[in-house]
Amino acid sequence: MKKDLSGKSLALFVTKNLKNVSRKQISDLKKISKINNSDSRICLHKRNSSGPQIMIINKIQKKKDLSNFYKHKFDKLFMIIEGKIIISFKKKKIVLARDKDHILILNKNISSSTFSYSKNSVYLEIIFRK
Repeated sequence: MKKDLSGKSLALFVTKNLKNVSRKQISDLKKISKINNSDSRICLHKRNSSGPQIMIINKIQKKKDLSNFYKHKFDKLFMIIEGKIIISFKKKKIVLARDKDHILILNKNISSSTFSYSKNSVYLEIIFRK
């Protein structure tokens, strides 16, 4: 994997043509997040790709994320892998967990925040860029 520090969080790009992510890689991602005390992600898309942006994200629990709303320019898909995340909107919250709803599609131009209810949460995020 190739490290990239240019985005909001540490990105690890898979450089092989056949892109698979093992449990060990997810475990390593969680360790990196813990050491750096920040979110980290494994990117399965090509850098500067015009197609979908596909990431496995390890989000650590940070209280400030509860009120960190962001208006998305593209549709997004969230699928929980481990833990529990809360996607908040102005008047509503959706909890994603393996034993509850575990997939959410969020339309573009909707302001939301993503908070890890668990100490850390791992989820798949796909941004449908054009």
